[in-house]
Amino acid sequence: MLKVEVSRTENMALLRCTGRIVAGKEAESLERIALKQDASQLVLDLSAITSIDARGLGVLTSICLQAREQKVDFVLLNPSAAVLSLISLMKLDTAIPVIYETIDVAGGRASEELIHQKLYAGCAS
Repeated sequence: MLKVEVSRTENMALLRCTGRIVAGKEAESLERIALKQDASQLVLDLSAITSIDARGLGVLTSICLQAREQKVDFVLLNPSAAVLSLISLMKLDTAIPVIYETIDVAGGRASEELIHQKLYAGCAS
């Protein structure tokens, strides 16, 4: 089962995911929820994900591609060990930004700026 809790600021949508991202309702639900967010930054907190399968990885990739098409900054936040090992194995960490931070949506603008800095830190060189 997958639970998705959405927190928002003016420009950022933070989706805290708990459970599994696997083929079926879980993957479909995450994609639907993520893509309906109207924000310039989309953050998926995957720290509480216990397992992910190929369909789940496909959903993360799909969300990333669609976010880029819509000029939305997309990042995976604090992926669990189970998620990180598969993301690394499939080399998705070279295509999907991954950060390790504590994001406080109540912090609002500071959190948005932190995400922006992390996403574009490598672009300055």
